[in-house]
Amino acid sequence: MWSKRALVLRNSVAFLLPLVAIVCLNSGAKLSVKAHDNDLSTDGVPCIDNGKFYRNPLAVGVRDCARYYWCPRNKVLQFRCSAGLWFDIDRQICDFKFKIDNCEKSHDASTPKPLLSTEEPICPTGQLACATRKCINRDLFCDGQKDCDDWSDESYCDPENDPNSPPRCDANNCTLPDCFCSVDGTLIPGNLKVEETPQMVILTFDDAVNNENWEIYERIFTSNRTNPNGCPISTTFFLSHEYTNYRHVQKLWNDGHEIAIHSITHRSPELWWTFNATMEDWFDEFAGMANIINRFAGIPLDELRGTRVPFLRVGWNTQFIMMKEFGFLYDSSMVAPRSDPPLWPFTLDYRIPHKCHGSRQRCPSRSFNGMWEMIMNPFDIEGHICAMVDSCPTHLSDEEVYAMLKDNFNRHYRTNRAPFGLYFHTIWFKEKRNFNILTRFLDELLQNKDIYVVTNYQAIEWMRTPTPISQLANFDPWKCKKDIDPNLIACNHPKSCKLNSRQLKGERYLHTCFECPDVYPWNRLAMQELSSKCWLDAECSQECGRPLSLSDRIFHPIYPGEVRMVMVIHSGTMYDFFKSQFLLRNEELPLESQEFINNEIVQDNNYKKTIDVLVTQGKLYIEDYRDRITPQIQTFLPGLETPDNGQNNFNSLSRHFFHEGIDWNLILTYFVFGAELAYHANLQRLATVHDVAQWLAEYTTQHLLPWITDNGGWNGLVSFFPTQEKTHQQKPNLPNFYGVGAAALGVLSLGLFLSRS
Repeated sequence: MWSKRALVLRNSVAFLLPLVAIVCLNSGAKLSVKAHDNDLSTDGVPCIDNGKFYRNPLAVGVRDCARYYWCPRNKVLQFRCSAGLWFDIDRQICDFKFKIDNCEKSHDASTPKPLLSTEEPICPTGQLACATRKCINRDLFCDGQKDCDDWSDESYCDPENDPNSPPRCDANNCTLPDCFCSVDGTLIPGNLKVEETPQMVILTFDDAVNNENWEIYERIFTSNRTNPNGCPISTTFFLSHEYTNYRHVQKLWNDGHEIAIHSITHRSPELWWTFNATMEDWFDEFAGMANIINRFAGIPLDELRGTRVPFLRVGWNTQFIMMKEFGFLYDSSMVAPRSDPPLWPFTLDYRIPHKCHGSRQRCPSRSFNGMWEMIMNPFDIEGHICAMVDSCPTHLSDEEVYAMLKDNFNRHYRTNRAPFGLYFHTIWFKEKRNFNILTRFLDELLQNKDIYVVTNYQAIEWMRTPTPISQLANFDPWKCKKDIDPNLIACNHPKSCKLNSRQLKGERYLHTCFECPDVYPWNRLAMQELSSKCWLDAECSQECGRPLSLSDRIFHPIYPGEVRMVMVIHSGTMYDFFKSQFLLRNEELPLESQEFINNEIVQDNNYKKTIDVLVTQGKLYIEDYRDRITPQIQTFLPGLETPDNGQNNFNSLSRHFFHEGIDWNLILTYFVFGAELAYHANLQRLATVHDVAQWLAEYTTQHLLPWITDNGGWNGLVSFFPTQEKTHQQKPNLPNFYGVGAAALGVLSLGLFLSRS
């Protein structure tokens, strides 16, 4: 079972609140200097080649706690956490400053193992021992939060060592169509005989689709290359965003190919995806890319079912929680160890049936019921193991390349007929001979009546309902393409949108049959127009009357064991609320705060009700109480002269706000106070709107969220306050609160923070 507290996971800084989205929080690393060839870089940073991020041992301390390094192959690469974050050397992530206590530590030493199995019990039932013999609840291990002082509860969290990992396959309790497993991963679904099982061949292509590779696709997928049932062969495209032509994507989907998600940015370095990408990053990259494809290629969200992580860097449980919450059906990022016979795809209800293969990979260690892993069986060529065809040896002759394809195919076809994958980047086709070799190979395969070239989703549909070869002519999921809505048929003359991109620092062209956007979509900006999406396997329309949106999932946990995302309010809400408060002064938000709007997720009914309450009640508050708030703020402002003291002082004031308890009146007043403080602090250049919003967001998440959750979530706010401007009897009773606030501010002015918390 998952921990009932927030499952922030080791690398999920931005699992914290969409409120933090107002500061465009991206806790991933940003490459900031070039690599150096020598063991000692030109700026004096030595190479520590232990496969992990580290600090400059010659300059450790709080002055440089946000900067860190990585040294692959004697090349020192420098990174820096986003504003307001420091690097945690133990967890290998960027996190809020107040959480970091190891700025003096330069590199990660070996973390001791927890004492999970001992001759004599150390802990009572339901608890396990840290390496220090401290006992904590079993479900606190590998939940992403430090509970052992030495981090031993979070450092051995692979599927073999996570004490909360699911059991190995139990075929009696794992039945199709929604669960499939076998102990070693090699059994055929439905217990079909080999000769009854179609050999599925799955072609996939990664990255952008554009004019550079369009001709290749047109020449491979011709009308005369058909499966034994007479339907054209099809493939799966894993799309990244930059340079993609969405008219071409729409045409591929029209023609029956599957479109899946490969992230928006395809950013480097490779290890960022495994160790540093936060939950917010995963949503940005994959839910955001789904939204972009839906918006500019017209493909319905419920047909965007699959993911593949850049560089095949699996993202531990964080990735799969994102997938489960957004409604993706399958992943295809895991590479299996070479095996004979090869592995069949499986669902993640039980422990994965193979070792987590690859350098510093982090496979999921928990159960994700009903989610499929389209495992990638690697090629074996002269002892060289390669997952992507273009990463296989390049020195081979034409016949040796053909033999490589044929021999690895036969390892599937002549054993258990696990799907045979051909995984490409189109750079492989830069050599014209490779195109000829592939088409020759495909044409030979398609002469057989038991071989089908299908998409990942079509393969899953067959596995859900294993159908013998003799009955495939009537197997509906493999029939020829169905009718397309006339409004979704790709145009012949797409719009060529010339757009500015602040993030990419230049112009980009976006080709689409739909309306041009105002700016080039990128990362959180893509979430701005995110539309509602139901889980693909959920009967939500019957339970809630409409598809569940991402924001619904923020407030209504659906994961077994109450996985609760630490998100205190919709992204974009703080932007809208702060904007409304500034407009009451006939002021606009500062330009740097316009980034807020890039972080909206969805403005559905729940969102609208929440923001209506905040804006309406905020207006009433400020009409009656601004004269009382402003002098107190002016007294408080000197405490913001340095960023660190500013946040400490703000936190202390926040504790005074709620020292007698929490209620909706105080929470709403706290937000109003935050907006007013942001205005004055920004005006006097003591702190930015971003700073104040982040402080407010952090305090709300850490100290107010449990009360909010126990009182109906943000729906409780909607129920407590009216959304119309009515009588003053409906306003909260503020005088007592402001008495407390004034007292606190008066103490602040006497220099309390120079000597006490």
